[in-house]
Amino acid sequence: MRKRVLVVFAVLLVLVIALTAGLYLTSSGKTEASKQDNLVGINEVEKLLEDGNVDQAYEKLYYLSEDMRLSEEGGQKDWRILL
Repeated sequence: MRKRVLVVFAVLLVLVIALTAGLYLTSSGKTEASKQDNLVGINEVEKLLEDGNVDQAYEKLYYLSEDMRLSEEGGQKDWRILL
């Protein structure tokens, strides 16, 4: 009986460790993807500035900075960053 309880406890412990590792790896992947999105956004702002579209570049930069702030806080991305 005790052996069965120990086996169940060991299996549950392994599952908790595996889930924790999976969540960690998933969250770090999101961070890398978010960094790539931010780099693309910065490149778009540079292109808008080169083309002389200062107002659009300012608006894009504003939403990009909000997106960076939200991603650091764990919030959702702002859909307007895609505009």
